[in-house]
Amino acid sequence: MIGNRRPLGPALLVSFGLAFVMLQPASAGNPNLNVRTGLWEMTTVAQTSGAPPVDLSNLTPEQRAKVEAMMGSIMKSAAMPHTIHTCVTQEKLAKSPFEDLDKGGACKRTIVAASATALDVRFECTQERQTTSGEWRFEAVTPELLKGSGHMTIERAGKKMESTSSVTARWVGASCGNVK
Repeated sequence: MIGNRRPLGPALLVSFGLAFVMLQPASAGNPNLNVRTGLWEMTTVAQTSGAPPVDLSNLTPEQRAKVEAMMGSIMKSAAMPHTIHTCVTQEKLAKSPFEDLDKGGACKRTIVAASATALDVRFECTQERQTTSGEWRFEAVTPELLKGSGHMTIERAGKKMESTSSVTARWVGASCGNVK
């Protein structure tokens, strides 16, 4: 059942993933990507196939039609470029974003390869009978330009939706202004 939450579109998930890897804390074996701190602009495009894995069985025909129309709109929208702004600070670089978002421990992230110029990450999240898994590759072309691509699969109740995405992030400036 959907509840009161709006499902995240694939483009938004990829943007989150990019913010995640940019802000991933360094450790002895996993250096941060060589990117500048400050304001970043991230543009994501996603191609999605399959039906969103949502249980619609408890909805009335009218509710079901509305939800299906909304999901169709989200999938069409994901194929268009989406741009968000995020602020990368030294404090964020020292903290994992999953620390706040994944208090239930539902996600497992594996760094496949990491250097100052490239990062390959696999992930799997299991929550409420739904599994989201995939992999992303990000390349710091310069400290002010990051490019990435990824593939994600969401499965629930025998339904599967897949998304292939690309992202380009550009450093805007040292000051984040009002962007958090």
